[in-house]
Amino acid sequence: MVIGAQRGITSNDSVNLNINQRMSMKGPLLVAFVTVIILLAIWDGVWKLIALWKSARHDQLAWFICLAIFNTVGILPILYILFFQKNDTEPPQIRDSAG
Repeated sequence: MVIGAQRGITSNDSVNLNINQRMSMKGPLLVAFVTVIILLAIWDGVWKLIALWKSARHDQLAWFICLAIFNTVGILPILYILFFQKNDTEPPQIRDSAG
């Protein structure tokens, strides 16, 4: 083989090219996947905290436990807030410690 001479393209070169193309796409896809997971976790966390707060304030223990245990990407907390929480029509009663 002569130094500096170009060699012909072999089938291994095309296989290596495809592997290199796939490896280069993993970076952007991984970043997008991690970003989506982080955004879903924040979305779920916000809705879950609001629903847990409301269920605790209304003494709804069963809802509080279900909301705390199940991870539904915000669906269960949204359903609770929209349809199942008690109404806030009555102002909270202040208990007198004197008797």
